[in-house]
Amino acid sequence: MSNKRTPGAVASITLYALLTAVTALSLDIILPAYSLIGYELGVTGAGLQHNLLVFVAGMLVGELVSGGLADRYGRRPVLALSAAVFIGGTLACVFAPTYTWLLVGRLLQGMGAAGQKICTRAIIRDRYSGAAMASVMSYVLVVLVALPFIAPMLGATFTGMLGWRSIFVFLGFYACAALVWFWVRHPETLPQKSLANLHFSTALRAFFRQKRSLLLTIMAGLLFGVHLGFISLSPLLFADLFAVQDRFPFYFGCVACAFGIALLFNARYVVYWGMEKMIFIGLTVIVAVQIFFLIALIYTETVPFTVFLAHTFLLLFSLGLIFGNLTTLILQPLGRMAGVGSALSSALSSAVALVVSFAMGFIYEGKLDQFVFPCTFTVLAATAIFVLSTRSQLRGEVGHLVHTDNDVSAPKQSGTTASGCDSNE
Repeated sequence: MSNKRTPGAVASITLYALLTAVTALSLDIILPAYSLIGYELGVTGAGLQHNLLVFVAGMLVGELVSGGLADRYGRRPVLALSAAVFIGGTLACVFAPTYTWLLVGRLLQGMGAAGQKICTRAIIRDRYSGAAMASVMSYVLVVLVALPFIAPMLGATFTGMLGWRSIFVFLGFYACAALVWFWVRHPETLPQKSLANLHFSTALRAFFRQKRSLLLTIMAGLLFGVHLGFISLSPLLFADLFAVQDRFPFYFGCVACAFGIALLFNARYVVYWGMEKMIFIGLTVIVAVQIFFLIALIYTETVPFTVFLAHTFLLLFSLGLIFGNLTTLILQPLGRMAGVGSALSSALSSAVALVVSFAMGFIYEGKLDQFVFPCTFTVLAATAIFVLSTRSQLRGEVGHLVHTDNDVSAPKQSGTTASGCDSNE
């Protein structure tokens, strides 16, 4: 264990937020540069979506690799290595001569960002549990309140003044600053005995024995796919359907900040209402909104821009209520194997999300219903999985109680009786 003193609550949450924000920042900041990247590197249409999907594919690989390493060698060295990979990918993007090279750089960026995310989650799990962990996780992710406004506007500013490659220069400096702060101020949180005794195969079996964690991971992947599909297609949605590409950073920020507002709301009230209830509220809102919007499209074929903004705002608000709690429910049973558990759950959910978002991009050909239909179907599937996972948990709890009752033996001559009272009284 390092001799460094763990930062206080505010400093810790700020540091965790900066490390976690690398992923969202890398996704959002590039959106205003779509057209210039396409013009310079010869890419058009939905092909531009691939730079985000490749980033997520890199995350999948990075999550699988970093989780086991973080549980075996510690959080600090793996986080530092991940940051180095991210910076290397950023340099590849800065000097990319072709779109293929840019995709290679984005792949490396995704791998590095995933390692930082996994290690940060594992550190939080090392220090907190239960509703306290859900609250801290939500506060960490509250940085997303500002990022949807800041990131696209930064991207537009850098692109307009210095060209799209300057975006990646900024990302490189950001990653370096966050890494230096972490390395100087934060100690190792995984005990030395865990470093020596933990085996990846043991953690792997432990994760796959958690039936509910698997179901919730698939659910998270479906919803992440909807979120990723919206982010990757948003420049096309705003341009093709409503011709507001000139004000894209502002409108994108207006709706995307709903995700962060929901996280802030969740951080405040999850300790009173509980994680399951917050997820239920989020699913209720998102299902109602999608069905209402789908019915409106069936009857009108088009909707006013303000209605589209309201629909998207509520969609992302609902996702914000769900994600922080869902992550906590998945990781809660895994204890000191949080690194591998977070890695496996994130990799599996990323794989599901890639399939969903790629399918949404494949289906989309410039019409709003081609975006709304797959969103609605995916949301309904995620809701069904959550209901199934809840019933599975209840059956498990009932089975455990029945098993316990059947194991109650006749009272001993001394000790405790079946009623729980001492036999000598």
